[in-house]
Amino acid sequence: RACSDVATFHYAEGPEEREQQPGDDLPPRGWFPAEDPGFTADAPPSGRWVDCLGEVLGTHGPFDAVLGFSEGAIAAAVLCACQQENLPLGEQQVHSLRGMMVFGAPDVPGIPEIDLPSLHFGSGKDNIVPLELSQQLAGRFTNAKLVEHANGHCVPTKPDLEAEMHSFLKGLRGLPEVEVEGAALEEHTDELECLKDMYGGGEAQIISTSPARLRIRLVDLTSAFFVLPPRYPEECPPVVLVETSDWRVSPFEADLKRAMMEAVDEGSPSIWQMTTAGQEWLEGHLANYTGANAPGQQVQQEEEEEEEEVVIPWWDKDDIDMEAMRAATEEAAAAGPPPASRDSGSQSYLKPWTYTVGLVGKPSAGKSTFFNSVARYREGKMAEMSERPFTTIDPNIDTAYFAAPSPHEEWGIADCQPELGFIAGGRRATVMLKDVAGLVPGAHSGNGKGNFFLSCLCDADALIHVIDASGQTTEEGALGEGDPVRDIQWVREELHLWIFGNIRRKWDSVRRKAKAQRVTQEAVLERLADLLVGYHTTRSTIFTVLERAGFSVAKIVAGREGIATWGEAEVHRLVAHFLHARFPIVLAMNKADGVKSKANIERVREAYPHDVVVPVCARAEWWLKEYTRQKQIKYEEGTDQVTALETASDQVRERAAVLSTKVLGAFGSTGVLRALTQAVEMRQPVFCFPVEDTGTCASVIHGKTAGPPLATMVMLRPMATLGDAFEALKHDRYLAGQLVRGEVKGINRAIRKDEILPSVCVVKIMSNRKSNYQRKPGHQPGDVESGSEGEEENGAE
Repeated sequence: RACSDVATFHYAEGPEEREQQPGDDLPPRGWFPAEDPGFTADAPPSGRWVDCLGEVLGTHGPFDAVLGFSEGAIAAAVLCACQQENLPLGEQQVHSLRGMMVFGAPDVPGIPEIDLPSLHFGSGKDNIVPLELSQQLAGRFTNAKLVEHANGHCVPTKPDLEAEMHSFLKGLRGLPEVEVEGAALEEHTDELECLKDMYGGGEAQIISTSPARLRIRLVDLTSAFFVLPPRYPEECPPVVLVETSDWRVSPFEADLKRAMMEAVDEGSPSIWQMTTAGQEWLEGHLANYTGANAPGQQVQQEEEEEEEEVVIPWWDKDDIDMEAMRAATEEAAAAGPPPASRDSGSQSYLKPWTYTVGLVGKPSAGKSTFFNSVARYREGKMAEMSERPFTTIDPNIDTAYFAAPSPHEEWGIADCQPELGFIAGGRRATVMLKDVAGLVPGAHSGNGKGNFFLSCLCDADALIHVIDASGQTTEEGALGEGDPVRDIQWVREELHLWIFGNIRRKWDSVRRKAKAQRVTQEAVLERLADLLVGYHTTRSTIFTVLERAGFSVAKIVAGREGIATWGEAEVHRLVAHFLHARFPIVLAMNKADGVKSKANIERVREAYPHDVVVPVCARAEWWLKEYTRQKQIKYEEGTDQVTALETASDQVRERAAVLSTKVLGAFGSTGVLRALTQAVEMRQPVFCFPVEDTGTCASVIHGKTAGPPLATMVMLRPMATLGDAFEALKHDRYLAGQLVRGEVKGINRAIRKDEILPSVCVVKIMSNRKSNYQRKPGHQPGDVESGSEGEEENGAE
């Protein structure tokens, strides 16, 4: 109790039952079958007590400090020694401890010198653990303090001694977080990053990744502090602590915590659900107070007072204006593709664009099959494919290939040699492909695999919605009658409501900001932008979206167009246009060879005339590539050409003939390459081909001063400039030094550093220093070539 304001305690009970003595209500428990377990630095400890403590660490840890009394103090000291020597305790690694406090603690033979703060309480009147043994244990800690008392073998409770405990634990709170390289769990880190993206940096703060700790603001003056145990979420929930300086909340912290814990979805990530439950509890609780109340005074309603009608603002209502949302979605789609603009995505212009495509759709639509059909083949590393719902739980991420444009025909370069070769429609280039768990109706509010998996899409540059064109699976992914047109609608609505819900929860703060006296336009725009930057976008893009949605940025603060006057419909318009610009979607009509698929594809095209619709047979693409690897067929990716080889079995020949007619002949290809390529083209990247000479088009490549014609290509963000191209090539060590001059093939003049490049361009960039791969023998990194203040003699760097 004396330290409850500086720490939260978890009591761990020893596994050994002792003989019950007269006066004991229950048999006492201990930690060891013998009094001293000892410690050996070259081997981890073992025994029932190790299993017991390992279970506690796995389901309730990690912990900042360990406290122990008597036998428990021995266990505490061994725990610290395991951290010092990097030894596991059972199945758990100990790496988060910042200190130890023990009472009546005997020495533990064999433990090394431990570099942790420690506080030891010992007594000259202790008849069980003599004071000398407590002194010996304290001597094994480099930063130890021993406090003597006269109360014998006990945890002392005198005020001055409790003050020592309080001061020690408070001091540990001021120490930096313990971060251990390589100890972070990937799934924990992913969830933390997704939550930070979803709530924004101002609302969610990652304290550390190893151990995984996160602070999320619930309301003003109140936050939730989450700690993710190693076995979270499969076997245990996160540990949550309430942090508040609000007098209206402090007495009810236990109630708030209980409401959050009731929202835990066992076996699944639950922090978003817990945070939402906490915010809803606080909303109801704080409604009992007004700003004029003194501490402890609740608003009292006179029984005879006539009740006034309460008008609930739209952002506090449970229901959503679906008609307004659908009208906004149609408006954004009819506006057409947004024009290319700078700063419109999730990554920097100072490096090549690592383009990421996210796969979305309901369970059993064929997302994982699509993923396997285009992802880089690695034996034994395919995503699981099945007709059962939720085949995918953790996102599948890998490299895939699309068809990038090649300028070799335009410039008559017959011997063009792309680094990754040619592919139907262009040259082979890479993107990152991310396959997340299937969505179901209500995913934005946690149904199915829920909002967490929506948040996994934050880093995607475009989306491919994989749809079951056959209409043979329900919205939940089970076998049954389905409607592809309806599937597109509700998946799109889930994406919209995911963003809308995050904005709605914080809308009152934006409105109040806009209504504040002497508020500047920049401050209001900054607060509004904070709601959307978590989706890996930038403020300039958000301002472009505002204008595109019909809002005047110049009038955003005051007047009839001011943000304080916005209703739900206006926010739906903002979200719809933002979603359209930030996450363009290709509709991949999978299982296009089904009986009803042709009719369903036409229905989709009629219902969504502004969308890119691509018939796809992902299973056919996977099969063609699989038997090409087995050398039974010859298949040219992205074309309608497949030939059975002499080694092919009769069954393979028959299957290849069927696919040649019903898929390749009917659609011209399986459609997967076309869908992926379309997803890249929607964001209007710049394809830059760096060369040593614009005449021969000899490429800048690693390892040589010049390579084959047009071998190298880098993909840059929309409206990239010559300066951006130079920085990207410098990032990948094709170039070094500082930009001197640039030329673009077909433009008969020097190009300015800030000049926007054509969407496909052959570029010669000259710098004042050679990159490491170009240096002459004996040249040292950092040396500058002769004449480095100007252009290099060969003009190639």
